[in-house]
Amino acid sequence: MTSPGKRQACMECRRRKVKVSNADPGFREARVRPVWLTRNDQCDGLPTCKNCYAAKASCRYPTPQKRGPKPVKLRDHSPREPLESTFPATASSVESGDAELLVARGSSYLASDSPLSNSVTSRTLLELLGSQAQTATRVHLDLLAGLLIATPPHTAASIADHCISLYTQYIFGVVPICHEGRLRDTANRFFTLPSGADGLADHHARIWRCFAANTEREQVEILRSLTLLTAVCAEVAYVAPDSLLPDKHLIAPLFLHASRQTLRVYEDYDIEHPNSSSLSIRMLLSSAIQQATGKQEVAFHILNEAGLMAMQMRLYDESSLAGQEPIEENILRNAFWQLYVCDKTAFVMKTRPVTIHEPLFECELTLKDHSQHSVPLFVHGQEQSDAGLEYQLLERFHVIRRLWALAARVIQAMVSNSRTAPDPNTKAETSPDSIAQVSEA
Repeated sequence: MTSPGKRQACMECRRRKVKVSNADPGFREARVRPVWLTRNDQCDGLPTCKNCYAAKASCRYPTPQKRGPKPVKLRDHSPREPLESTFPATASSVESGDAELLVARGSSYLASDSPLSNSVTSRTLLELLGSQAQTATRVHLDLLAGLLIATPPHTAASIADHCISLYTQYIFGVVPICHEGRLRDTANRFFTLPSGADGLADHHARIWRCFAANTEREQVEILRSLTLLTAVCAEVAYVAPDSLLPDKHLIAPLFLHASRQTLRVYEDYDIEHPNSSSLSIRMLLSSAIQQATGKQEVAFHILNEAGLMAMQMRLYDESSLAGQEPIEENILRNAFWQLYVCDKTAFVMKTRPVTIHEPLFECELTLKDHSQHSVPLFVHGQEQSDAGLEYQLLERFHVIRRLWALAARVIQAMVSNSRTAPDPNTKAETSPDSIAQVSEA
């Protein structure tokens, strides 16, 4: 008897290209007939088909393949390897204790804060943290090596400190978007080497520890601080004259490359969760790229990213800054007004599409020039006049902003009048409100 399923020819019949018979199988009388009276052009699909029976050959059928998922009892229930064994190996120069400490910190974070309990997801997040730290460490080590080759008489710490001083003296009045104290803390963390770190392995291990963090958010903040510092140094190196920075042409490309490479490490997170550093970094990089290569489209693209972030954060609304830390609030305020000036300039000069434009706001432009909880962004120098100097610089910055806004409003009114009233004699009568608005500005 055959199985109730679909019949198939035996292996011998299939080799001879003989098909299975559609007739009702059974132990027919054909079995006892002479061989020459039996039709051998079809296989009846019986356990011993008539062809093999007549030829006195062994009748074999292929084993049917099993389909579908494996039964539960056949699945592998062996215990998974611990997370430490699946964590990506660090560079050979990094001490094993530091890598184990980073893994332990990441494991405790995932166990306490993460809503995902799946071990595969845990390993993925740990690998992400490790890969980010590895990439950033490699980029920073390349920067330090390049600075050492480019400026042998100077240390990386002295170069970074000098760039920060040049920023506060010559650039802050035009681009007041950085806190001097935080820049110097970052320079001390990443560029100052202790006297005991004589060996290359000790040096690499210390750099690795600079990027160690408990959570992804903390690690991104560390990367942001370094990216901002290198962007400031790149901007200063491209803008400052040779008399103030003799080696500017050697160190500027190094800082620019390091800043862009570090930003790429956490760029997706930065776009999803922007802060003041996100805006400042892109404004500085846009200016540095334009100074370095003259690639305006690349520079404008990066600057437009900052504008889109500012619109996403609704910085045109004063209430959007409520609850922010005082330093963060001041930098966000200055960064928005800087982007506002840039877009007004672009609108006047017709150089690129603008992103920060009043008709695109969801509410009125209510952001104030100064905060009620203003804190100084200068910390270098103990003179009492520093606060007054910073206030004067910010006042001049807002004067420039109002001038560009006035120019943009004049040109916008002229374009609007030319479209609505082709006759020049009727222009003044058709838009008195626009002219009065221009006069008030």
